[in-house]
Amino acid sequence: MEMALRSSMHQMGGVILERLLDEDRGHRGPRVPCGKGHEAEFVDYRSKEVETVLSRIQVKHAYYYCSC
Repeated sequence: MEMALRSSMHQMGGVILERLLDEDRGHRGPRVPCGKGHEAEFVDYRSKEVETVLSRIQVKHAYYYCSC
């Protein structure tokens, strides 16, 4: 019973963490400086699965591309 409760609490913590991290997906507009003097263009949002101490979560972040 104790292990089931612990597992449930970790899962719930993972859901909260996922929602918290999902608040800011990193989108800063259609273009951002690339660091080499050019502009990177927003392409899409990408998902990534991350293993945390609480549980496995999935986060989405803005993906920018610069051809330089």
